[in-house]
Amino acid sequence: MLRQRSVGHSGHMSDDLRGLIDALSWGGNPMVSLFLVSDGPEKPDLDLGSLNRSVNRVRTYDLEDEVLTAGGLKTFEYDIEFSQLPEDLPEALRNVLLAPPEAAVRVAWLGFEGSFSFDHLLTEDVAEQIYGLRVPGEAPLLRLDGKARAQPRWKSEVGRTRQLVV
Repeated sequence: MLRQRSVGHSGHMSDDLRGLIDALSWGGNPMVSLFLVSDGPEKPDLDLGSLNRSVNRVRTYDLEDEVLTAGGLKTFEYDIEFSQLPEDLPEALRNVLLAPPEAAVRVAWLGFEGSFSFDHLLTEDVAEQIYGLRVPGEAPLLRLDGKARAQPRWKSEVGRTRQLVV
């Protein structure tokens, strides 16, 4: 059973959701970047379920960092390219966060293209570039509008999540 995390969320369609859609589609076909820190030595497979119908391809990158690797952790990026974004984007993004098997996830997050850096891994200064978080045993969190991602509460949540990997 998933425990609900207690950070507020506005679930209505807005101009800010349009801004997210534009950001995900800036390079042509829409792409969602899922980042994962895993305890396991192997790249976890994603179970995208019904999203597979609209996925063109998934590119996977093994991101190496001496500190995390020395601690037995591996970091991966999955760039999921869609032919078109699913109609229910919030639900689709939750499903992307839940696609890696629970046992393989230390933490997973959705971030904008170009937002990843080991020097700023889940730090409050990049929180506005992170629009989804997953911690095992808890429901995924989404912040789909820029105003919500700029709030101190979200920045604090991202920073709290960082503590699970450093």
